[in-house]
Formats: sequence, structure tokens, C-alpha cells
Amino acid sequence: MPKLLIADRDSTERTGIKWFVTSHQFPFSQVDEAATVEQLIEHIEAQCPDVVMLELEMIPDGALAQVTHLLKTYVRRVICLTTEPVFERALQAIELEAASLLVKPLEPGRLKRALRQASAVLGPDDSSGYVCTASLADRKTDTSTPPDALAYTALFIDHALEQPPALLLVQPEKAAYNKELFRWLERFPFLVPASVYALSDMVACVLSVHEKGPVENEHELLQQEGKRLLQQWREHHQTRLNVAIHPSALPAASLHEIYLRSKEALKLQFYKGHQQLFWVDEQPPFVAIDPFLTYL
Repeated sequence: MPKLLIADRDSTERTGIKWFVTSHQFPFSQVDEAATVEQLIEHIEAQCPDVVMLELEMIPDGALAQVTHLLKTYVRRVICLTTEPVFERALQAIELEAASLLVKPLEPGRLKRALRQASAVLGPDDSSGYVCTASLADRKTDTSTPPDALAYTALFIDHALEQPPALLLVQPEKAAYNKELFRWLERFPFLVPASVYALSDMVACVLSVHEKGPVENEHELLQQEGKRLLQQWREHHQTRLNVAIHPSALPAASLHEIYLRSKEALKLQFYKGHQQLFWVDEQPPFVAIDPFLTYL
């Protein structure tokens, strides 16, 4: 069953909403509370609630980007609460992709309707497996030191692979940003276990997409990860990236071969520019010609 988090600075509001949920027997297996934005962030990272009821005034400007990212990535339904029925709050709710915006003092009828719609969409047998198959804290641990992590040197030396990984080769618009890019990617909440390696002018992200079992929609998952990288880096650093994607489904003898193919794919930025995803398995063939001896 889905889980609900009530994030509001007012303890009376939290207690009242929790009582309302319990008394009307909405199908939530767990109802938790957060009184501060720090508690909100910590709870989403640790528990991945399916539904969050969020007081918009709780979020300071400095935490808005992080909270927005967490809600969009790990929460399935957001119900916004506000004491200010103004256009600015409506825009904020739209940005958070909220299912409802309720104005305090809360009307029981509207609150009931919003909770019913959220629980009906999720279903009584649904859970946080939508995105959060494990807690974000666990994924952060996996990102730094995933089980059976491939050695750094395997990028440059041929070494046979039992289970080929996927590779995201990320290159910043300017080489001066590479160090910052590496640090940023180390903290990035990948959806699957990942190892991050800094290179001279790019960063390699080795994704163990099949570590926890077969993945049927690998292309969709990698596409989503690539788009998130482009968008979030641009939002936080006002510079652009290019990402070469080598899916694990594409046969390869070694990580070194995967790396060389991905590096070759990045050369197409000369034709397409920046802020692009380059799929290794979709690259056009190139033929070397002598322009002085070839008839056109």
C-alpha cells in the first residue's frame, strides 16, 4: 500500500490531517510527518513516500531546486497546501507538478477529494516501487562503491566482461568544469548502482543496470538519466553538457571497447552542438575518402 508524508510547519495542521486520513480510512500503509524542510528532504531520501502533502511556505528559496528535484523524481503524487491564494503559489504548484492545490484553512470536502484522487490513482496494492525500489540513501552508497565495481583501469585496458554495464560518458562544454562535474556526478542520485570516474576532459559513469535483475526498458531508463543530467546541470551551472550513451544490450568485449565507442560518438558534437544525447548504437557510419580522387 502507498505511503503518505505530511510536510507542514504547523503541528496542529499535521495532527489534524493525520487524524482526517485515519478516520476516513484512506488506503495508506504509513502516514508520517515532517515539520521542517530538512526533515522533508531526509524523509524523501530515506523512505520515498508515494504521496506528499506539502506546505509551500515551508520551502525557502535556497532549497527550492533540491526539493523540486526530489519530488519530481521520487514522489508519485504531490498535494500542495498554502495560506496565500495568490498566482505565485499556483505557479509554484504547477512547477512541482502537483495534483491539487488546497488553500488553508482546509475544507474537509476538498481535502477528502484530493486524498481520494491520489489514493485511487495509486491503487491499494501500489507502493513506492514506481521509482524507489530501494531507499535513496542506499543508492547513494551504491553510487560511490557499488558491489563488484569495475576497476578504473578497465576503461583503458581490455578486460573480458561477464555482464556488460551501460556507460554514460559525460563531457562539459568547457574543460575547466570537469572537476566540478565529477564532484556533482558523485552526488547525483542515479536510479541504478553507478561508479563515477574522472578523466582528463570528461567523466565516465558506469551503470550496473542489471545488478538487481533484468531490466526490460533499459533504453527508456538511460534516456531518462541522460535528460536529467543535461537539464539539472544546466539549471545549476548555466553551462551545457554532452552525453554519449552505450547501452548494456549493445554487445562489447570489454569496458575499454565501450569507452572507445562512446568517446567516438562524442565527436558528433562538431555537427550537432552541445546539450545532446549521442547513442552509440545509433551513430551513422563514416567512410574515409580522398576528395581529390573521388568522383562526386
